[in-house]
Amino acid sequence: MPTRNPVRYNSGTTLNYSISKNQLSFGINNVDYGPTSQTKWYANSNLYGYLIVSDSYSQGVTSEQNSYPIFWGNTASTISGITSVINGLPARYGQPEFTDIETAIAWLEGEFIYGIQNRTYENIATSGLTLLYDAGATLSYPTLGNTIYDLGSSNVNGTLQNSPTFVNSEGGYIDLNATSSQYISFIDLGTLSNFTVGCWFKLNQEISGGTYPTLVTNTFAGGSNINFALGQLPSWDGKISGGFFDTTWRKTDGFVPVVGQWYYVVLTYDGAHLRLYKDGILFSEVATSGSAISSGLGGYIGRRWDNPEYIDGGVAITQIYNRAISYLEVYQNMSAQAARYSVPIPPIPVFGTSDVMLLDNTTNYIYKYDFSTNEITYLFSAATTSLASQITTTDSKIFISESNGTINQYSYTPIPFAATYETSYTFTSGSTKGMTAINNNTLLITNDKTYTYNLSADTIDLLFSFSGGSSFAGVAYDNTTQQLALNYTGSGVNYVSIFGYSGNPISSISYQPYSGGTYPELINSAKGVFTYNNKVYVITTNFYIYEVDFNNLIIYTPTQPTNLTTETVSSSSSISVYNSWTNPSPYFYY
Repeated sequence: MPTRNPVRYNSGTTLNYSISKNQLSFGINNVDYGPTSQTKWYANSNLYGYLIVSDSYSQGVTSEQNSYPIFWGNTASTISGITSVINGLPARYGQPEFTDIETAIAWLEGEFIYGIQNRTYENIATSGLTLLYDAGATLSYPTLGNTIYDLGSSNVNGTLQNSPTFVNSEGGYIDLNATSSQYISFIDLGTLSNFTVGCWFKLNQEISGGTYPTLVTNTFAGGSNINFALGQLPSWDGKISGGFFDTTWRKTDGFVPVVGQWYYVVLTYDGAHLRLYKDGILFSEVATSGSAISSGLGGYIGRRWDNPEYIDGGVAITQIYNRAISYLEVYQNMSAQAARYSVPIPPIPVFGTSDVMLLDNTTNYIYKYDFSTNEITYLFSAATTSLASQITTTDSKIFISESNGTINQYSYTPIPFAATYETSYTFTSGSTKGMTAINNNTLLITNDKTYTYNLSADTIDLLFSFSGGSSFAGVAYDNTTQQLALNYTGSGVNYVSIFGYSGNPISSISYQPYSGGTYPELINSAKGVFTYNNKVYVITTNFYIYEVDFNNLIIYTPTQPTNLTTETVSSSSSISVYNSWTNPSPYFYY
């Protein structure tokens, strides 16, 4: 059903919850419109076709206070219908009628007082929105010409280079042909020390090997910086990633887009972390202390920062903010505009009751594993100074140990998931080959021995030593029965045993071939033990997950997450240490 879109004369200023053009603001969210004397916002007539908006101030009203929007429109749903609306404007009274849309739009845009609307704009985040190009909104691109108009706060219009094509379908987009060297250029925005760059795009063909075209970038000349870049960045891997250059590239990991598929990709930088989002969901992040500084040379859309290398595909929307927008704002933008491109809206990221956390200690990335879907999902990147070793959680805290004995504490919220670093501790009794949280203040840590670590008192107590001198590789703990599930090695074998808190073994199972089955993965690469739904599981370096049945002394056939190949990990041995815990803690019945 058609909706109303409030409009206000803005004197060239930036108003909250709006996009703007030619001293007109178009409200998109939280705008209470009414009479001019109260708010200066007015609701236009229902938007059925194309609507041209101006304001009475530019039409001869001498008092800015009394200026209000004026609307002209029709029910035309085709581009050609714009011409008849333009011919009907008061400023065209007594003038020859335009017979072609090109001349009509050229006149209208040259007046700098009008805006053509073809849609009520979606509810995106607007605070700090420095630049907004939207080929599917006629306010920004009036269906033709070589100018795309900025609906953000900077009024930095873009120039279409070498005549790319406007496609009035799939939400409306500019089609860039790499062979014809087509791209969009814009003048410099100044240094954005913190920033967000977002883009709706699809590829018409894969990125050519060894080339580095970008979706959006600050322009570069030898010796300068690159404030932001979103696209194929060095070294070549065919992926879309994001980052900036300050004598060295600082960038996130990326993903390989499927040709012909629409994506919403967003890069944020808050001065400490680069984060890449794909379709509203955090995909990868990296901690960096670099300085994002503009080259002062402007920017490109669809072209490399320096050399003539180009994206071959469609670009619909480009957003640049002067701040790092939040996870929820990225998700808000994705949800608001996904319907234009028939892209499904993913569920909001949560860490649920059916999830456990996994650690990739080659990247220090943290993932969740969902038993109900058998899938992994990237959550966040651990800010560590050395190689991460173990991870454990409670219902509000995450603890990540490092090879140098440091244990980092994070707080987190599960819905939507967000983790915040809080403080660090130092474990002084050897390595942390196994670690689990008894509560927010007490950790259970194993190496050749088993310890409790009281964090607030900074005291470490020895529980017991394993008589065979074996090295524990993972531990889980049940608060109710005070029993431990330990994954440990010795003499070429691996075991999982249930121990009492004092160290008395209750039952164990060997990873050696048992009951005619062979499990070579467990001999060489079993690195973590965890519990879920009253069962004990072991996970290997390449994500094979084994269920251990103590009652029947059976190790069940393993499974792998079904989406390994689409995540930033793979089924290789690059994953080396895991340990996780679910809350509330499950119970052992052995």
